Amino acid sequence: MSSTDKSRSNEFADQLGLRSESDAYDDEEMDETQPLIDGSINTPLHSMQSVPQKFGVLQVTFIIINSIIGAAQLNFPSAFDQAGGIAAGMIIQIVMLVFVVAGLLILAYCSDLRGAQTFDEVVRTMCGRKVELAASICILLYAYSSCIMYGIVVKDMVSKILSSIFSDPELHWYTSKEFVVIILFILVVLPLSLSKDIAFLRYSSYLSMLGTLYIVVVITYRYYEGNYTAGHISTNPESGFDFFNVIPTICFGYQCHVSVVPVYATLKKRTMSNFIIAIAISLSIAFFVYSMEAVFGYLTFGNKVTADVLMGYCSSDPLITAARVMVMLSILTCYPIYYLCARASIMSLWTRYWNMNENEAAVNERIRRVSVTLVWFITTVVLAVAISGMESVVKPIGALATLFIFIFPGLCFMRSVFRNHLYYTRPGYYYMVSGIAFCTLGAFIFGDSLALAIVGISAPTPSPPIIDPYCSRDT
Repeated sequence: MSSTDKSRSNEFADQLGLRSESDAYDDEEMDETQPLIDGSINTPLHSMQSVPQKFGVLQVTFIIINSIIGAAQLNFPSAFDQAGGIAAGMIIQIVMLVFVVAGLLILAYCSDLRGAQTFDEVVRTMCGRKVELAASICILLYAYSSCIMYGIVVKDMVSKILSSIFSDPELHWYTSKEFVVIILFILVVLPLSLSKDIAFLRYSSYLSMLGTLYIVVVITYRYYEGNYTAGHISTNPESGFDFFNVIPTICFGYQCHVSVVPVYATLKKRTMSNFIIAIAISLSIAFFVYSMEAVFGYLTFGNKVTADVLMGYCSSDPLITAARVMVMLSILTCYPIYYLCARASIMSLWTRYWNMNENEAAVNERIRRVSVTLVWFITTVVLAVAISGMESVVKPIGALATLFIFIFPGLCFMRSVFRNHLYYTRPGYYYMVSGIAFCTLGAFIFGDSLALAIVGISAPTPSPPIIDPYCSRDT
């Protein structure tokens, strides 16, 4: 592209307000064959950390699966019920999956374009520091809410597991669910959260995947066994607005956009084709898991389904008890993934606020890392113990997830037009239109999900009582 066209493109970007302050040092063309920056995947200050371990496509696939499939899987049967049945829920899930894939590809493209290794870096190098600040705040809110959600789910699982062991778990303080949850998090989650990178997840991801598949098998088996009496099963939504009830859960379930950028950086051969293979396998497995659990969990209970589907089964059911243990182990390894992404944002904001260079930031890095981890850990665990039920936090988290699936990828895609000086080309036109469409749709879904969250908090829908209502038999 000629310098004249480049100047015209920059001038047009100024008129649209899409040209950020970071362009001052980004106007020079980046050689796309230049090797990507080596360094830590959990902080922009690369020299502070050792070079992260690299993984093959299969290992990266399992890590992505572990970052996708978490607590949201338990809410899909309830979300399908609210959406008006299985057909409505499946249609919305398939449509949303298209945008999920598109958002992931946009982030990978922009990551390669700028040599970025974290979500924050992608946003900063594409959209500037002001948008990066907004993204960092959103990441912190999303990760913090997700960690609370994971604590709530672990507490629910522990409650049922203890009920299957003790006749009255609350009789003694050391058998109460609150005490057991706190001990579990101290022994398992805290050491993982203090880690400097995500290398440890290469082992836990395999265990989590096996546990997830076991849950699918058990839920399916219990449906065909036919020992649970289902309530009313909807076949059509009562109104067109019922479709939107499932969107927050789907966004929460498939949001891996924040963590997938640093995971992409760990690929031994970091190419778009390898990344596509990894996300194709990951999302296919996630779709299978969510769909199977949603369909058979909903068919088992109908409109009696609880927000956490496993809470509707008998405490004395040995197969379900094993499933609860699997969920608990999976979630205990999901917590560190979200926290490490949040910690990257906190460290970036900290060093920028105090105007630290890399050498200054490296001096007290360990003290900051431990301090931030302890504050985050203590507050999230306390709130998880205090809050009752996951239904009060699913929709707010789903609303935040739409920002990472739609808004930020859309903004980055629009900015890529000016980064590559493509505005007066046909690809540039398509990029711009696609980016605007992404942001517009994302803004609408965010508003809808936020409205549902506010309505749900102000006027919560009564949940079925979790007192083993279908357990008049021995399992």
